[in-house]
Amino acid sequence: MIEVNPIVNWVSDNPRHILVCSYLSENDTLVEAQTNTMERVIKIIPKLKKSSKVLVIFDGCLFVPLFLASTFQSRIFILCETSEIEKSVQKELEQYEYTSCISTSTGDYQSMPFDFDFFDFVWSVNALVKKENILTILREIKNILTPQGRFLLLEEVLVNEARDNNDEYLYNAEDILNYGMSADLEQVSNITLEKESKAHYVRLENSPFFIGRLQKNAIQLLKNNAIGNITCWHFIQFQKRNS
Repeated sequence: MIEVNPIVNWVSDNPRHILVCSYLSENDTLVEAQTNTMERVIKIIPKLKKSSKVLVIFDGCLFVPLFLASTFQSRIFILCETSEIEKSVQKELEQYEYTSCISTSTGDYQSMPFDFDFFDFVWSVNALVKKENILTILREIKNILTPQGRFLLLEEVLVNEARDNNDEYLYNAEDILNYGMSADLEQVSNITLEKESKAHYVRLENSPFFIGRLQKNAIQLLKNNAIGNITCWHFIQFQKRNS
């Protein structure tokens, strides 16, 4: 087991921003279930080091950068799309330890404010699948990765057969893999989290943490999409090709 600092107790009040949970027992909390997912992912990527430079493309989920900071003390950069989002992230980070190694910035995902060959890892957690310009973004990610650096997506994507059934999701896993190849990123793995996706939203629906009407409505839609095989979380891993 990875030694995880208990300070990583983050849970969003927005169900769309919670990392897909892997429940290993009926008693697992949301924090424990998110940790289970991260531990599974960490086992199948190159080892993070304290010297590793990691970019997290931000779309509401702070659990991943907090987990990486507390577990590995790596240099974590969070990229936000607007200054308002960045200020909100900075304020939320104030309550946690291990945030001295976390930096925030604002920038366009199509023209990221970082040097070429800078990051060892880039993470996207449900941040890119609804971006119409994903190919441009993937090419930008390729540019800022070090040679053989890894790009990691934990995304809720459209199931292939459901393409015409839901306008909210633009891509399925095959689309992302093809765009990654066009961006000169080599596929390393593509893991379907179908079981986790379905159980995740059922557990959220029954959680006393979410009692608001808007929260309940959002969870119901997400659950129906997962159980109806319209959407499913995937973990997709790319490696930057050698120049």
